[in-house]
Amino acid sequence: MLTANEAFLVREAVREKIETLREAVRHESAKHPTMQDIRTLKHFQAELERYEVAYQKMLNEVGC
Repeated sequence: MLTANEAFLVREAVREKIETLREAVRHESAKHPTMQDIRTLKHFQAELERYEVAYQKMLNEVGC
């Protein structure tokens, strides 16, 4: 079991990763359609979704 400080650090790291992925999705989505790499965009979107689900589960379990 994590201490309160360790849990905080994990939450912050995951939150930062989510923000980084959101920015990557925004950046790739904003490109002109001929310049978009659809495979990369789909990868970022899928990874973002996985992190958001895990983060929400973590918040629900910890009650923060």
